[in-house]
Amino acid sequence: MKLYSLEEATYLIKHYTPLMVGNLLEESTGSKVVRLFMEDYSNGQYRVNGEGSLIRGVIKPKRSIDLIAATQGLSSTDEVLKNLGQ
Repeated sequence: MKLYSLEEATYLIKHYTPLMVGNLLEESTGSKVVRLFMEDYSNGQYRVNGEGSLIRGVIKPKRSIDLIAATQGLSSTDEVLKNLGQ
């Protein structure tokens, strides 16, 4: 599980939202990404996740942003964060 600073998490959400929302969250369920959000862990560290569409009207899956990027063939979070300071 990757954790990010608030600045990094905010940057990742802004970068990936237009690329991920409406596209596949994970292949096994066919669920699509409906939103990206961050979860607060301790000491100013955050996990960035995607929330999926309902499965069978009940389950809203979530998945880490780095796994969603890999599933969708997008640049990794490490690559995206290289542009943060520029």
